[in-house]
Amino acid sequence: AFNFNFIEPNYLPINTLTSYFPSFLREGMLEVFGGNSYHWKLINENLNVSTFHEKILLDFGPYFAQLVFFIFGMVCAYFYLYRYKSIFHLIALIVLLHGIFFSFFVDFIFNLVFFAQIVIAYIFLKRLKIQNV
Repeated sequence: AFNFNFIEPNYLPINTLTSYFPSFLREGMLEVFGGNSYHWKLINENLNVSTFHEKILLDFGPYFAQLVFFIFGMVCAYFYLYRYKSIFHLIALIVLLHGIFFSFFVDFIFNLVFFAQIVIAYIFLKRLKIQNV
């Protein structure tokens, strides 16, 4: 609980959603909407990685963050269950698992580039008129 002493959640997904916007807009959005640009202190310089938990904990606090993680797990389970029924579900599952795998290092899950991969795959497969998208 090294950084838990400093958590003051605002119970809005401001810090999480700002990662969908370019960096030059983020600080202004945090100021306007009352977000927290606080970054967690490192335990030491050798452990210089972050986690995707940071933004969610700052937005929702420790208790509501568990609900957010549960909902995210259910979304991943949905794509996992339907991965054999459509190519889109398989592509989305791969993108989500990649984000989960690297979430120990940085927030890839709530990142515009990763979200855009799922959206572009959906649009591309719809335009190809592939069955079961």
